[in-house]
Amino acid sequence: MRRHYFIDSSDKFVETICQMARMVPPGRGRDGGQHGEGGQGQERFARYEIREEYGTGSVEVYQVMEHSTLVLFDVAFCDDVIFEYDMKSHYVGVTYCIDGEMERHEQGYEGFLFAQNHLFVSKSAEMKGRTCQHEGQRYQCVSLNMNSEHMIHLLGKSGIELWDDTMGRLERLTRRQYVTGGQLGEVVTNIFRSIFYCELPEKSKILYYEGKVKELLSLLVSGKLPGLENDETAMLLDDYEIRQIRLGHERLMENRGHPPTLNQLSKELAISRNKLAKGYKLIYGKTIYDHYRTTCMQDAVVLLSDLNKSVQDIALDIGYSNASNFCNAFKREFGVTPLQYRKIRLKNASGQSGTRTT
Repeated sequence: MRRHYFIDSSDKFVETICQMARMVPPGRGRDGGQHGEGGQGQERFARYEIREEYGTGSVEVYQVMEHSTLVLFDVAFCDDVIFEYDMKSHYVGVTYCIDGEMERHEQGYEGFLFAQNHLFVSKSAEMKGRTCQHEGQRYQCVSLNMNSEHMIHLLGKSGIELWDDTMGRLERLTRRQYVTGGQLGEVVTNIFRSIFYCELPEKSKILYYEGKVKELLSLLVSGKLPGLENDETAMLLDDYEIRQIRLGHERLMENRGHPPTLNQLSKELAISRNKLAKGYKLIYGKTIYDHYRTTCMQDAVVLLSDLNKSVQDIALDIGYSNASNFCNAFKREFGVTPLQYRKIRLKNASGQSGTRTT
């Protein structure tokens, strides 16, 4: 099952989120607690909780500075969700994945898996493409969207010249590195994570976020994002190495419960241990065995839809020796036990409303 949405403006995106979620009263935090009082500045902030029939999680929208929107996603959908976007106005987008993954396709570039620690920077031009978030996959990200026609008000004349120069250089190898983002350094990741996990009162967050956005933009326009400064030293993978690394993932999944070691994989795939480990994280956004565990959990979500399978059966199918270890791992990944997840899915299925396409 999948849901399909078309986005042609930031207003249309907010409208779509409103269809899938309910607005939360001001002052209520992402964890359900009170994070400060309402008041001045609330018109620049809105928080939405995803309705049960669509999934779980929340979306927070902040208006920072002029003509700029900061969006914090923490969502998991019940079905595959595809956003087709064709932004008619000129927009600049900067998105960083905190955790999870989604498929992303931008017109003019090959599709890729957008995953943890990946950075996506759109050009200062019309944006067209699509994203796909798969059923049950939790996705957390920070997204900054700006109207490029008003960038001069944000950056000033000298800043806009630097920005245009930087965006132009992204057409070369650096463009690919900004998209895959596997080499991002601690300075940049800390900026995004401090935004996502900020616990200041809502009326104080706007000022804090504006400072962080300016810090981020200064790094972007300088072309000095840590880890991406030098095209010559960035890790590059040729077609053979990419095929072998993807084959390595298949080998891991063929041996659930007893996956080969890094040394064993390296010898079998005829690729160096260092290249395999770093290349795997560059492609998938996680270390080899973190991604292996995540994939097993995603497969478990699919198996839970089969009511004839017990939790013990599913545990064995994905490589766990007993149900207890599987349940603990599942709860760490999704925040609920397998049986709780199954009950939620059954409840959603019985009360599902709205149009679906297959």
